[in-house]
Amino acid sequence: MGEHAVDRRRARWRGPTSLRARLLLAAAYMLTVVVLALEIPLGMTLRRSQESDVTSRILSYTAIVASAINDDLAAIATPNQLLPDPEPAIASVADFAADRSQARMVVVDALGRIVYDTAGQAPAGTQYATGRPEFANVLAQDQGALPDARRGPAEPNGPSMLLITAPVLHDREVIGAVGASLPISELDEGVVRSWVGLVAIGLAVIAVGLVLAWFLARSIARPVERHGRTGSAHRRRDRQCQEVVHQRRQPRQLDLRLGGLLAGETALTLDRLEPQAHAGHRCSELVRGVRDEVALRREVRLERAGHAVEGRG
Repeated sequence: MGEHAVDRRRARWRGPTSLRARLLLAAAYMLTVVVLALEIPLGMTLRRSQESDVTSRILSYTAIVASAINDDLAAIATPNQLLPDPEPAIASVADFAADRSQARMVVVDALGRIVYDTAGQAPAGTQYATGRPEFANVLAQDQGALPDARRGPAEPNGPSMLLITAPVLHDREVIGAVGASLPISELDEGVVRSWVGLVAIGLAVIAVGLVLAWFLARSIARPVERHGRTGSAHRRRDRQCQEVVHQRRQPRQLDLRLGGLLAGETALTLDRLEPQAHAGHRCSELVRGVRDEVALRREVRLERAGHAVEGRG
C-alpha cells in the first residue's frame, strides 16, 4: 500500500507538476517582459513629465515674484513715499512663493546684491551675482529679458541644482532679478516615489496574471495527470507480473542445477573407477555395478525433480 502511494505521488509530482511549472514559468516570463516593455518607457516619460512640471511650477512662482515686487524693488533704490516699507513686502511675497514651490528664493538688485534670501543663508547687501552665470545672464539684458532655466551647482563645488532666474522689470529696465533653486536630489526623490508606485503596479499585475495562469495550467495539466496515474498503474502491474514469473522460474533453475551437479558427480566417480577396471574382472564388474547404481539414482532424482516442478507449477 505504501509503494502504491509513493508511485502515485511520484506520478503526480514528476510529470504533471513539471508541465504545470513550465506553463507558470512561461506565463511569468511573458508577463515580466510585457510589464517591463510598458513600464520602462512609462517610467522615463514620467520622469521627464515630473521634471517639466517642477520646472514649470518654480518658473511660474519666480515670474510671479518678479512681477509683484518690481515697484518695491525700485523703491529701495529710489525711495517712494507711497511705498514706505518695500523690504517687508518683498520678503512676504518671496516667502509665500518659496513655501508653495518648495524652492529657495533669492532677490537681488541691479548690482547683484542680496535684497532678500528666503533661506537666510546670505545677509542683505552681500554680493551674490558674481560668479553665477544665471544671474549675470539675466541682469545683462534689457527690456526683452527672459527667464533663465538651467542645471548646475549654485555654489562652487556644490550639489547639482535646478536654477531658475527671472528678471525684475521696472520702467522698461532690469532693476534686479529673482532666483529660485531646488536640489536635483529632491527632484529625483519625487521621481523615485513615482517609480516605486509603477513597480508596485507591475508586481500586482504579474501576481494577478500568475494566479490566472495557475488556474489555466491546472486545467491543462489535470488530463495529463490522469493519464500519468493510469500509466503508473500499468507499469506497477507489469512489475508484479514479472516478479511472479521470476519466482516461478527459480525452482526449475534450481532443479536443473541439481541435475547438473549429479551428472558431474557421476562423471567424476566413473573417471576415478575406470583406471582400476583394468586390474581384473572383478573390478570391472564392480565398475558396472556402480555405474548402474549411479544411473538409477540419477533417473530417480530427475524423476522426483520433475514431479516437484509440475507440482509447483
